[in-house]
Amino acid sequence: MGPNRSITKGPNQVDTIKLALAFAPGSYLSHGTAALLHGLSDEDAPILYVNQEQSPKPSGSRLSQEAIDQAFQNRPRVSRYVFRFRNRKVCVINGKYTDRLGVGVLQGPEGEQLPATKLERTLIDLAVRPQYSGGVQRVLDAYKAARERASSRIIQATLKKLDYVYPYHQAIGFYMWKAGYPNAALAALRKIGFQYDFYLAQGVKTLEYVSDWRLYVPRSLA
Repeated sequence: MGPNRSITKGPNQVDTIKLALAFAPGSYLSHGTAALLHGLSDEDAPILYVNQEQSPKPSGSRLSQEAIDQAFQNRPRVSRYVFRFRNRKVCVINGKYTDRLGVGVLQGPEGEQLPATKLERTLIDLAVRPQYSGGVQRVLDAYKAARERASSRIIQATLKKLDYVYPYHQAIGFYMWKAGYPNAALAALRKIGFQYDFYLAQGVKTLEYVSDWRLYVPRSLA
């Protein structure tokens, strides 16, 4: 799959994208919509995802295994900023402040230039918030589709700059491992270290433990 194949062409779609970006000034296309623009999916989703970053906030509190376990037992939070335009829903995500790290310009369905996350930032976002891409299987499919194009070096550098409190490198490493990325790319993520057991997604009831990544994953992906 190549970039831009999965966005439906037509004036209605273009108008919806423009409206979505205008609704949230300074926003950019992200998550499942960015994945479509990058050609990481063959399915044209009925929801457009727009990221409007929050203002800068102090770093989060220190982690503990108990806090991680408790947080990931709950269902994931999803944005309530959703509106409908014609046959589309638009979801505005108030994402972490990043100063638009890893955001560039992609070509839209009618050749228009659209602000959207670049390939590597998109892959990170999908792993962090799988609920905005259709779930963990869709995320794994996106990692497989990006295997020959994505730079593991850029993924690691971008992830470091994003400075998440949770150890998302374990989830990203798992996706890359399952998708067949080179051993060198996996080794770089393993070098970050595994201090805690982590989870691929929130609110999953039937889990399997993958010791290589100290990660609980849905049984369907184990």
